[in-house]
Amino acid sequence: LLKYYWIQFIRRNLILKRLYIFLFTSFIFTSHSEDLLDQGIFKLYNYELAESVQLLDSARVMDPTHPVIPFVAIAAKWLYVQTTDGYKASYDVINREVENTIPIYEHFIKKNPNNADYLLYLGATYGIRARVSLALKSWLQVIYSGYQGYTYTLRAQKIDSTLTDVYTPIGLLEYFSGISSPPVKWAAVIAGISPDSALGVKHLEDAVRGGGFSHTEAANVLSYIYLY
Repeated sequence: LLKYYWIQFIRRNLILKRLYIFLFTSFIFTSHSEDLLDQGIFKLYNYELAESVQLLDSARVMDPTHPVIPFVAIAAKWLYVQTTDGYKASYDVINREVENTIPIYEHFIKKNPNNADYLLYLGATYGIRARVSLALKSWLQVIYSGYQGYTYTLRAQKIDSTLTDVYTPIGLLEYFSGISSPPVKWAAVIAGISPDSALGVKHLEDAVRGGGFSHTEAANVLSYIYLY
C-alpha cells in the first residue's frame, strides 16, 4: 500500500512539473514574440522593411496563434516589394498574402468564435485588399472586400467595445469613400459603409486616443488629412 501511494505521489509530481515547465515556456515564448512584434512594427514605420519582415516572420514562429502578426506581415511585405520592385509587383504580393492569410484567421475564428481580435484582423485583411482594389478601380472587388471587412470589424466591436483598434479600418473606409467619386460612394453604401469623411476623421481620432496597435497608422493618416 505504501509503495502504491509513493508511486502515485511521484506521478502527480511529474505531471505538475511538466505543467509548470509548459506554462513557463509558454510565457517566455509569448513575451518574446511580443517583443519581436513591437520591433517589427517599429521597423515598419521607420521603413526598415527587410528587417521588419524578418522580425515578424520570427515572431510568427514563436507564437503562430497571435492575432496581430499575420496582418502586420502583409503590410510589411507589401511595402517592401513596393520599394524594391514597384507598385504592380506589390499589388500581386498583397493579393497573394491576403489569400494565404484569410484561411488562417478563419481557422482561428472557428476555434475561438468570440475572440474579437481574430475577427478584427480578418476584417482588416479584407480591408487592405479593398484599398488595393480601390487603387486599381476594381469596383466589384471593392464592394465585396469592403463589405467583408466592415462586417467582421463590426462583429469584433460588438464582442469587445473596448477594442479601439476597430476604429482605424472603419475610419479609413468612411473617410476615403467620403471624399471619393460617386461610384465609389455608391459601392461603399452597398457594402454597408458610411461614406462620411467627418465621421471617418472622428473614428481615426478615437483609434489614436485608444493607444492600440493601430494608433500610429491612424495618426499617420490623420496627419495627411489635417495637412491637406
